[in-house]
Amino acid sequence: MKTKLILVPVALIISSIFFLGCFGVDNEFSEIKDDVVSTAGIHFYKDIEFGIGSAGLSFASAVVDISSNDNDAREIIKHISKVQVGVYKNAEKVSRQAAIKILGKIDDKLSSHGWDYIVKSYDGSELSSVYIKNDGESKLWEMFVVNLSDDELTIVDVKGNLEKILSYVIKDRRMGICLNN
Repeated sequence: MKTKLILVPVALIISSIFFLGCFGVDNEFSEIKDDVVSTAGIHFYKDIEFGIGSAGLSFASAVVDISSNDNDAREIIKHISKVQVGVYKNAEKVSRQAAIKILGKIDDKLSSHGWDYIVKSYDGSELSSVYIKNDGESKLWEMFVVNLSDDELTIVDVKGNLEKILSYVIKDRRMGICLNN
């Protein structure tokens, strides 16, 4: 009887963690992050690092269903299978010239992992790049965002049917751009 009293709360805690789908980042994310950090030549301290899988995203979708009539958010969330986020604090300030050199090295590293950049942005001491990866069947499956400011590095990885998401957003916003489905 005492064993059941202990096992039930433990099982509930473990199953709730599993249901929420929150976890650490996967090996690929860690490997790319490590490459980016070593390429930068600057020491970064981990501030936040987590991932949310399909179960956690389903839970988020249910919360959106309950709390709002936002069909856009529901439609977008249902096509995402995984999100990983890492925020790392810089140990030292990064100059604009150093940041541009770092971004070039990051591009080389990510290209070697099969990523193609689609957007680069420089604004003062902050720079950002957005990279994409196909699933092997020429469908847009993964997006990787790197943002480097003078005091932190932020990395976001989103996996899912991003082609469907973009198609939905473009059609819904009536931007007049056609995508092949």
